[in-house]
Amino acid sequence: MPALTKQRVVVASLFLPHTVDFHVSKEKTFKFTKPAVEPNPAAPIPNLIETLAAQQKEQNPNKRTSLAIREPTLFDGQQQVPHLTQPRSRARAEEESKKLPPLGVSHLPREKRSSQDNAEVFAEAPWTVETGTSGNIGLHNAVRAVSGKLSTQVWVGTLGMPTDALTDKTRADIESKFIIDYNSFPVIVPDTEFEGHYSQYCKQVLWPTFHYVVPDDSKNKVYQDGAWKHYKSLNERFAATIVQHYQPDDISKSNIAITIRL
Repeated sequence: MPALTKQRVVVASLFLPHTVDFHVSKEKTFKFTKPAVEPNPAAPIPNLIETLAAQQKEQNPNKRTSLAIREPTLFDGQQQVPHLTQPRSRARAEEESKKLPPLGVSHLPREKRSSQDNAEVFAEAPWTVETGTSGNIGLHNAVRAVSGKLSTQVWVGTLGMPTDALTDKTRADIESKFIIDYNSFPVIVPDTEFEGHYSQYCKQVLWPTFHYVVPDDSKNKVYQDGAWKHYKSLNERFAATIVQHYQPDDISKSNIAITIRL
């Protein structure tokens, strides 16, 4: 089979094709990891447009149309992969702690857990690399379909999971495993930065704008600097990683060998 290119193809994707599954005991899984979601084989696969429409209806039950879009949960797409055991997002926990209780409720119950113990749990737990299904699935499938015609391909992207709770050693071990065995260069991103980049700027600013929805709510992320700063910072991390691992033949005048998908 003739190769499409003899150059090394570098694919930069927000989500890598693989992620990490930690093997934590059941009692620790309940206490320190994201809540599991029971799979329903009969349920249809969620559609982004239908989901946003339902969210708008929930927020504005008496209005026929609305430009308000609910802020998605950090790494929300991972709810479709309940078999993976991964850390909870500290950034999401901080956001939840700032929310006011509903009317008639004096306070919201808070689950107390030690951040230090959380890190120790995942530092001690064995882990394996699994196929990721958080996002960019179309890109992953497209590259996989032509991988036989590519002489060499490498990936640059995030692990698609919160990483603040991991120790430096765990992060380094994961990074080494991905580079050596999966031709992937992980971009380790703080939870808060990923939250601002993906859940806020991409979902609240870019996606509506590219789908002809002009944000008119003063509280929308398009009118706030924080989300833009996180979006810019994460992109800079990608650029730095690509530059660090760049090889002279990765790009030529006749064939741009880098594909970026965020």
